[in-house]
Formats: sequence, C-alpha cells, structure tokens
Amino acid sequence: MRALIGYPADRVDRKFMTTPPPPGVPGAPPDLPDGWRLVIVDRGPLQRQAARLEYEVFFAEGFCASSGSGQVREYEPWAGASTFHVVVDAGHEPVGVVRTIIGALDDVPAGHLERHGRPLADPVCEYASLAVAPHARKTGIAEALYRSVWTHARCSGATGLVAIVEPWLQALLRDHYGFPFEAFGPLVWYMGGEVMPIAVDLATVESAVSETRPELWAWLTGPERPSPRLGQAPFPGLAGARPSERETGPAVSVGA
Repeated sequence: MRALIGYPADRVDRKFMTTPPPPGVPGAPPDLPDGWRLVIVDRGPLQRQAARLEYEVFFAEGFCASSGSGQVREYEPWAGASTFHVVVDAGHEPVGVVRTIIGALDDVPAGHLERHGRPLADPVCEYASLAVAPHARKTGIAEALYRSVWTHARCSGATGLVAIVEPWLQALLRDHYGFPFEAFGPLVWYMGGEVMPIAVDLATVESAVSETRPELWAWLTGPERPSPRLGQAPFPGLAGARPSERETGPAVSVGA
C-alpha cells in the first residue's frame, strides 16, 4: 500500500525507514474519538469523498501526480473493483480511508510489479492505500482501518493479504504488530518511492498474532456484532464506532 498512517505529515515519519519500529508489544489500540465511526462503501457520495481524501493526502506527499478528477490516476484501472473503508468524524466528514481490492493476484496492483513466484492462492485481498487527514493522525484511525481490512479479507474468502510498501512499513507491520509479511519481489520505484510487494496468508497471521500479541488479537477479532445494513454474518465492530456498513445505493446516511 502507499500509506500515511498516523505519523507527522513529513512523509510518514522517516525515522521508520532507517531505524527499527518502536519497542514493545502493542495491546488493544485506543477507541476512536466519540462520534467517529467506520463505514464501508463502494459507490455513491461517501465513496467519492473518500477517493478525494486519498488523492489530496497522496498528492500533498508526492505519491501521485496532479489530477483534475481529484482521484489518484494510478488506481483508475481498479476503480470498479475497489472498496473503501472510511472513518468519518462527528461532522460526517471522512478523516481516514483505506482502499482494498479483492481478486486474483494477477488482477490486483501488487501482481503487476516484478515478483518472484506466486506467494498465495487466489483470491487475495490487496491493502492498496491508506490515507489519514493530517489533523486526524494519532487518533487510532490507522488501527481501526487495519482491523476493518482484516475482517474484510476474512469475510470475502481471501487466502491472504498483499500490499505494496516501502521497507519501513513491512518492518513496522512485522516487528511491531506481528503480521509476518514477506516480500515476494524486489524494490522498484512506484508512486513516489522505492517499494516492494509483500504478502501473508491469513492462517499465518492468526497463528503469529494470537500467540505473540494476544491482546491485539482479541481486539482484532472481536467482539462480534451483526451489521444491520450488510445483512451478512456477524461482523466485528470497531471500538468507539458503529458496525461497518456497506453503501448499496446512490446515497448513504452516516449520521449518528
């Protein structure tokens, strides 16, 4: 993924590019601020607002070129396949967004980079982007979005997660959060930085995180609550937020 994940706006805190992730084993992340919640959308007004936030953050940080459409051009081939996980604040404005893409490895962005073999069976869930508004960083948004992606991958039947990351982010996910991502391709220049494709299967995540970070794992996987608009199996809710909702029509209510 290309990511701005809750650190100062000077390019995702460069200290993680040259030094190890912060010490310590993370427990349960903090709740989202009061009145904030997470919504899952793939169309409609909120989806367009989320894509605009993604573009504004990426353009400000040099991850993408200027675009009159207000969207990241590099993701246009996957526009129809993208799902947005969006944290909205108490004023119903998007403050954090993740783009995910479910599909065969050959059909997601990570599969288009130079790679060594095939790390996962199809389908996979690509964690394609993460953008947080500068004023909303360090509020628990990144962790809330991580959990939403994990649940989305598990409920979609994906075999594992893939992403395109700079080396510092692989180290953060692996050494701090316990997600044992492995690179399956070399470093290449893509969207403003040197990045590589990484992957991990869901069973490996479950085994590693539940054993080494039990508090984080308990938070990641529960408590389970039904999602009234999804109308599907129980969907883990976010602390401090309503259950995730999928937008199915031209408009969505994101009010309290």
